[in-house]
Amino acid sequence: MLVALPFRTAKEAVALANNTCYGLAGSVWTENVSLAMEVALLIKAGAIWVSRIVIMVSSSGYYHQQYEVANRLLVI
Repeated sequence: MLVALPFRTAKEAVALANNTCYGLAGSVWTENVSLAMEVALLIKAGAIWVSRIVIMVSSSGYYHQQYEVANRLLVI
């Protein structure tokens, strides 16, 4: 599933990305690698990829349990 929302600033994009209780995974797409890394560190998700897609298949479903791991939000 892809969700695409318009935004004007990186700060607004991060706020949109973090406005959910399900931060499973995501990707940041940009030509500016420095900005991508800065934004990726601010997004609360289990995994963030920069300018690439990783397809993951799981038959176990997902839960809504959150654990703080190394200053990153991990959703299992």
